Amino acid sequence: MTNSSSNLRLASCGAGRLTVLGKGENALLVRPVKCFPLSEPGRYLSLRDENSKEIAFVEDHRQLDDASAQALNEALAASGFTFEVIGIESITQDFELRVWQVQTESGNRKFQTALDAWPRTLSDGSYLVEDVFGDLYRFPPLNQLNEGSAQMLWSLVG
Repeated sequence: MTNSSSNLRLASCGAGRLTVLGKGENALLVRPVKCFPLSEPGRYLSLRDENSKEIAFVEDHRQLDDASAQALNEALAASGFTFEVIGIESITQDFELRVWQVQTESGNRKFQTALDAWPRTLSDGSYLVEDVFGDLYRFPPLNQLNEGSAQMLWSLVG
């Protein structure tokens, strides 16, 4: 049962797991696995069952309906290592990249994203950013950031 992205329906099960919803079929529990090239966030994801058998392939999360894309983003955030951002020092542009300097629970970090890569909103109001190397950064809702950090993030999500 390999589905194309356009007719695929997903729901979140927590802990990085998803359910593939089918017409008249039982829902299947899957986990997202990033495929090469890893340089394009949200693209080329294999959805695999508990035996690592590919159930569906997502070429681009933007081809999914909003609810399915949201569930996939949350599963990606939960399944991989994610830096928890507590503040933003700066966001600048350098050639075709956006350069972020942030404070995380693990210390200060500097990372880059493509200029056309935007923070994704999660259901709890937080935001997820994937850098050019595939590392994930989770930002709290705007009202939980200091004023300066909230303004910088708002310019990208508002």
